[in-house]
Amino acid sequence: QMQNSMSTEEMMGALTSNVTTMSSNVNVMQGHMTTMQATVTNLKTQVGQLSQAMNRLEAKNSIISSYEPP
Repeated sequence: QMQNSMSTEEMMGALTSNVTTMSSNVNVMQGHMTTMQATVTNLKTQVGQLSQAMNRLEAKNSIISSYEPP
């Protein structure tokens, strides 16, 4: 059985410290989320650019492969 050897002041100090730590951790996590959102946005842009490049290459290859010399 755990003994309650902390005074009320000590418990309040520990609680305050824990809340401060949790608040700091939440701020760090929010920063990570912002970074992740920016990364996902960049990846979406790059995938779109790759798709456009592939479409252009496919169109060129289609034109070249269907070319019949006179």
